[in-house]
Amino acid sequence: MPMEAGLGVQRVAIAEGASFSLAFGPGIVFSETSQKIFELNDTAAFIWCHLEDGHAPDAIVARLVDQGLAVPVASDYVSKTIADWHRRGLVLRGPTDVPKARPSLRSRLALCGLGIDIHYSSPALKEVVAPHFAHLTGDGGRPLLSLLVKRGGDGLSILRNGERILACTVEEIVPAIKAQLTTELLAHGTYDLALHAASLVRNTGLLLLSGAPGAGKSTLTVALSQAGFRYAGDDVALLNSAGCAFGVPFAPTLKEGAWKLLADRCPSLREAPIFRRYDGKRVRFLQSADLSPGAWLPVRWLVLLRRRSHAGAALEPMERVAAMRALLAGASSPDRRLSKVAFDALAQMMRGAECYCLTYNHLDEAVGLLRDTCR
Repeated sequence: MPMEAGLGVQRVAIAEGASFSLAFGPGIVFSETSQKIFELNDTAAFIWCHLEDGHAPDAIVARLVDQGLAVPVASDYVSKTIADWHRRGLVLRGPTDVPKARPSLRSRLALCGLGIDIHYSSPALKEVVAPHFAHLTGDGGRPLLSLLVKRGGDGLSILRNGERILACTVEEIVPAIKAQLTTELLAHGTYDLALHAASLVRNTGLLLLSGAPGAGKSTLTVALSQAGFRYAGDDVALLNSAGCAFGVPFAPTLKEGAWKLLADRCPSLREAPIFRRYDGKRVRFLQSADLSPGAWLPVRWLVLLRRRSHAGAALEPMERVAAMRALLAGASSPDRRLSKVAFDALAQMMRGAECYCLTYNHLDEAVGLLRDTCR
């Protein structure tokens, strides 16, 4: 039947990790994310089941009206119920202002198995942002979520499933999108442990580089990618239960201090646009790196970096337990704690990895040592 007023919500999807059961009363919903159980009454269970079947909110209102409810009552109940579930993280709401009719203003990304749509309110915004994530373009099935980049006030806004999550300037937009995509991957990705480490492929194994901020991880990663290694990721490596790792293939993020060091190796870096991160650091994204999707590979070498001025380069073996502790200091997992499964995955990885500590000052010396060691 025709509706007097729509709800203004075009799409609602059940959130990952939310499970419905009829085992008790009208129904219960378990949220794996919050580790909580929510009881539903008859009408709420009716709404949930129809959402699972893919019905839009307005269609559910129409069905409730067919059951005898007045249109205003049904519309208000569905609207408030969905809003409550969204607040509790049980459902994802699709944005009402995403320009569906203009697919040219959308980028569909497949990020390590997750489907994410990025929408832009103008061609100019897409021209700024999209090239930095073009290598991730793909069809990962129904998108987990939608991000909308739009102008608002004196700057830009980013909306997640229709809700504003942050404001930034044009100069900050690409680092902000990268940070949000990383957040989504860590929250919804399929992995057992995420390591704060760069990753490079050498033959059939991975080299992981880890170190404190300022240790030169990204700079050394790019330099190695020009010296016989294949780039896999410069920030996050995912670990599975088999102890294999997967580098998250964002474009390398290079801070201002690296530009001169890499100028001869990467001439295109001079022409790359400059952005500003949340911490105020000016960065460029290197698009010329080999950004093809990687694969889950065994970790053959783990190297912890230490930059020391006026010191010669030295690559020294490191005890596995000490290396494991250093990795865990910057690690995260889907449930935000080190579970037995995550620990077992890390232990499995460490069994096959040679562990080193690299102390260096000059980039060429570090590249030479790692090229000779990782064979």
